[in-house]
Amino acid sequence: MKYVSEDTAVVGIVSAILLVGLFVTVFTIVQTVYVPQWMEERESEHMTDTASQFMLLKFAIDTQIVSKSTLSITTPITLGSDKIPYFLSERSYGSLEVTSNSQSVSIRNSSTTLSFKLGDIIYSSRNSYYVDQDFIYENGAIIVSQQQGSIMASPGFFSIKKSGNILNISFTLVNISSIQSKNSAYGYSTASISTKYDPSNDISKVIKDVSKITISTEYSKVWKKFFEKILDESGLKENSDYTIVDNKSSITIHFNKSNILYLSVKKIITQISPGWIS
Repeated sequence: MKYVSEDTAVVGIVSAILLVGLFVTVFTIVQTVYVPQWMEERESEHMTDTASQFMLLKFAIDTQIVSKSTLSITTPITLGSDKIPYFLSERSYGSLEVTSNSQSVSIRNSSTTLSFKLGDIIYSSRNSYYVDQDFIYENGAIIVSQQQGSIMASPGFFSIKKSGNILNISFTLVNISSIQSKNSAYGYSTASISTKYDPSNDISKVIKDVSKITISTEYSKVWKKFFEKILDESGLKENSDYTIVDNKSSITIHFNKSNILYLSVKKIITQISPGWIS
């Protein structure tokens, strides 16, 4: 019979302990240093994907408005991201909602005032590692909002052309209207937004000598920058041809020149398929 010395047995035990300790050390370093980095990258990629999906959503709605097609178009929106297998990590979630009357537009001239209530489509992330972001489809535009500020990633339907002393203004309002009980989703799977153009609610008006346009919105600074850019590119001069007043919850454009406003209002019926995880 062959015997194993005590020294050999001790060496084997020590080696096993060292291997276990090395494994624990490596696992701890990966868990505390690399996993948060990997998850942050994963959530960042998810935010990029969501931005692209909202651009596709805008393209779908734009196509429906321009073509006047009443066919329904479905756009997928990924609500969250999954965990990293075998490591301790937090899954990210997101919410998708169609809101009513979240924005309003008021148009006034010497004889009348027109007011319109408009709905939004809003995605809000619930990230564990990366900065939270909101993606908002509002009145034909895509707005990206986070704690540091907000930007307009894609513009709405507004243009202006100066012809002599007359301003020709074109403004299309997009009203998002939801189907009751199908206006929200929450989770980390993929939800679907179905949009359909409703021509029965079209409004088209030609309004002369508009004195002011007021937009009430949570993102007044973003809209102010958008209008300033359009007006500047059209060759108009602030305080001479127009003035813009920002009241934090609304902005008002005052026109100091004769103008003709070609106004259109389009209604998009919107439905969100469930995004809950069973």
